[in-house]
Amino acid sequence: MSMTNNLFEARLSEKSIANLRQLVGLPIYRIQSPSLDVRGSIITSFSLSLSLERNDYLVIDSERLETANDFTDYFQLSAEFSETPKYIEVETNARGTKYFTSQVSSIELLEWAESVSPIARFKVYELENGVVDRSGDIAIYDCAILFICENNKRFCIATSKNVPSALDFTQQDNAINFMLKGGKLRSEIS
Repeated sequence: MSMTNNLFEARLSEKSIANLRQLVGLPIYRIQSPSLDVRGSIITSFSLSLSLERNDYLVIDSERLETANDFTDYFQLSAEFSETPKYIEVETNARGTKYFTSQVSSIELLEWAESVSPIARFKVYELENGVVDRSGDIAIYDCAILFICENNKRFCIATSKNVPSALDFTQQDNAINFMLKGGKLRSEIS
C-alpha cells in the first residue's frame, strides 16, 4: 500500500529570528510570567517575557497546532518585542514609572551567576512528529531555543512535553538535555 506523506511545518518566523538575534550582546536579568509551575528543575508557563535592560521585553510564546488527518500536535514558537510582559497588567504613575498591577512571577537569572552575562549565541532545535502507518501526517517544528551566555552558562526555553501550548524553562544541564531529547539542531545564531 502506497502512502503519501502530508508535511506540516512550523518554524520561528524570520521576524522572530531577527528579534532573537537582537538579544546577542544583551544580558537577560529575569524572566516574567503571570504564573509559573515548578516541577523539579523545569518551570512551566504559558508565556515567558524576557526582561531586557532597555526596559522592554522579548515575549516567547507557543501555539498548539494539529495536522489535518491524524490531529498530531505540533507547535509554533514565536519571539516578539513588547513594552510590557504578556498577561501582566502594567500601569504608569504620574512620574512615568511603570508598575505591575496584577500577579507576576519571576525567574531571576542572577541566582546562577555572580553577574548576569550577555547572550553570546543561541541554538534552535527542531522536532519531527509523525506516525507513518496512519495517514502519513508528519509535523516538523522548532521545539526549543537554547540560549548560551558569554560566560558559557545556558538556559533553555522549549515547547512543553506535558502541557499543550505551554513553555518549559530550565537553567540546569540535566534538564536542558531532557528538554532537547529527540530534537535536532536546526540552526545556530550568534
